[in-house]
Amino acid sequence: MSFDLEQLNLIVNYDDRVSVIQKLIEDGQFHKEIQTYLYQQFISNESRESWIGYCINLWVWACEQGHFQDSSLSTEQFLIILKRTSDFSQRRVLWDLQLSVLKPGDYVACEYLKKMVSQVQGIERSYLRKVLSELEKGLTEYSEPQWNAELLNLTLEKYDHLEREQKLYYLKQISEGNIPLPNFSEAILNKERDSFVISSLVKVFPPLFYSKLGKKGPEIVQSFIPFANHQDSRVRANCLEGLCELFQSAKKEPEFYGFLLNFSQDPDSRVKANALKGMGLFSKTESQEVIEAALGSTQSLEELDSLLWTLQELGIAHDFETVIQRSKTRLGDRRKVSKQPRSSDRRKRKASGPVIPMSDKEEA
Repeated sequence: MSFDLEQLNLIVNYDDRVSVIQKLIEDGQFHKEIQTYLYQQFISNESRESWIGYCINLWVWACEQGHFQDSSLSTEQFLIILKRTSDFSQRRVLWDLQLSVLKPGDYVACEYLKKMVSQVQGIERSYLRKVLSELEKGLTEYSEPQWNAELLNLTLEKYDHLEREQKLYYLKQISEGNIPLPNFSEAILNKERDSFVISSLVKVFPPLFYSKLGKKGPEIVQSFIPFANHQDSRVRANCLEGLCELFQSAKKEPEFYGFLLNFSQDPDSRVKANALKGMGLFSKTESQEVIEAALGSTQSLEELDSLLWTLQELGIAHDFETVIQRSKTRLGDRRKVSKQPRSSDRRKRKASGPVIPMSDKEEA
């Protein structure tokens, strides 16, 4: 069987056009060509939004039915389709397909994911973080240049010209004690503009500023306040994580507790968890009321899990068993009410006709 892409566009009725495309997909001979065709529909200025909806549903259906088992799209092309997909369950199916061809260290995908993580909430944020962690492995496993005289004698000017992966490798060597903290470390902190590199800097530098530079705790906190309030939640969370390590050595300074209290209700669960951890390290007794309030205000099971991890790290989870159980019951009930069909459930349903796009209200 053969087909002409131009002939598909001559089929005016969308239902009829979808039926033809479904038949071609089920025949299994033109998957790559159809992926290319659908992508062209996504980027065409002549495509109506209603037809775009059909194309998205067609693509997702083909993925769920196992017809599209790999992707012929580049990362840039894939992200264009993703941006036009409004439903998370559909975006997740698309991600699952594209992950088979994305390689760890894909810079474009990582940059997009970092932006998206700061814009979404709940289950989607948790899912995207897992994807981002997998892709970022290729960025952090940089092996050249090896630890050598060039790194030992690095200057600020040379640091500015390093690629992102080289900067991350350099910071990793510093954190592991293979390279001493450079005398221009504060200049690095103030000049760096790459939020991903910043997120590593603020995790590595606070305890080293205390132990290597001899700075006082309050002085260090003042230096890192801009990063604790950074718009990127990854930077905020890593900053508090680095400060928490510092607090374990200098936790008796009262300024720390008040500083951390400001972040105990941060919308990002990891930022909140690190703030509570630091408060618990300072004083488990003083932080008890704040921790109970945080547990009682959790908005998702993922956020609750993050806080439970913190309490277990502090060895005080058993002190909050009643509040934890109450929160689990509350969030569990909410999840049952708003439960959406799982991908595995949808895969069991073979498509029996054209894929009809639905509005958010109709799908609900």
